[in-house]
Amino acid sequence: MIEPIVNAAVALWLDSEAWLLLLLPSAAGSACSLKCLGEPLHRWQKLYTFLIGVGCAVFIAPALVEILGITGQKTEVCINFLVGLFALAVISQIFKEIQSADFIGTIKRYLLGKP
Repeated sequence: MIEPIVNAAVALWLDSEAWLLLLLPSAAGSACSLKCLGEPLHRWQKLYTFLIGVGCAVFIAPALVEILGITGQKTEVCINFLVGLFALAVISQIFKEIQSADFIGTIKRYLLGKP
């Protein structure tokens, strides 16, 4: 599973056009997401949040393209943009769910067999 991603990374390293097709839509999606956050952020928080969105798009979008078997270049660019756009919202909801989850209670219920 990791071999195709490594091969894609090597190919991207050698091909600057592929880098641009990966980074520009990812950055544009992350920038749009940053603009719509609603919370006032300081300069470093904005930069950090932007980089998280771009990073998620750069690593998650190629995996989605491979899993879904997408072959069109325009569709790949669109997925890069969408992952950059929605990555921050999805990640924040995941962390909210993790923080509100009762893992200890769930483990106790599972081990003790009580509903």
